[in-house]
Amino acid sequence: MLSALIRPIRRTDTLSVAKRYYSLFEGCFLVALGIWFLKSAGLLVSGTAGLSLLLMRWIPELSFGTLFFIINLPFFALALKTKPLTFAFRTLLAMLMVSTLTDLMILHIQLETLPKVIAALAAGGLVGVGLLVVFREESSLGGINILSLWLEDKFQIHTGKSLMWFDITLLLVAAVTITLEQFGYSLLCFVVMSSVLRRYHQMNHTAPKPEKSNLPEKRSQC
Repeated sequence: MLSALIRPIRRTDTLSVAKRYYSLFEGCFLVALGIWFLKSAGLLVSGTAGLSLLLMRWIPELSFGTLFFIINLPFFALALKTKPLTFAFRTLLAMLMVSTLTDLMILHIQLETLPKVIAALAAGGLVGVGLLVVFREESSLGGINILSLWLEDKFQIHTGKSLMWFDITLLLVAAVTITLEQFGYSLLCFVVMSSVLRRYHQMNHTAPKPEKSNLPEKRSQC
């Protein structure tokens, strides 16, 4: 397994590898920052991150990072079966980075007041752009991201659409534990994030290009 991970690195220069993993770190940092905004405002975020924030209300002994990592382990196993090994490795690394960065922000950065509308708009944009960067580096954050990418590859369902519907389902489940105001601003965040993904994410599949004919092109005669 180790040789399979090292082999692609040997074929590329060290600078290219460093750029790829630094870019992955940038994406994870933006996602973690968005989650911190929402946690500070008492709102929810998308996918398994939102589920982790919800479970923190019921299991306060566990941090967000711990819950996020545990919830994503089954989806990571799915990535091992359905995706290349390098994709699964980068996904595991991204999961660890988001878990660690978010916990550090929650513990060491405090805001006394944060308008919920600002948190929703900022977090939606940050998480959306962060996911775009992670997807561009052929990785994911585990969980619903992996399932969304699988649906895109298998059924040509755009990642932005599937994530939006998953998030709406999560909101409906969480509606019994959050206020109407939190529900509304969380929905705003999901819409902003989905809008960013739908406008800027390029789908993985491409239409087959027509084969070029070897016959000489006939010129129209006037």
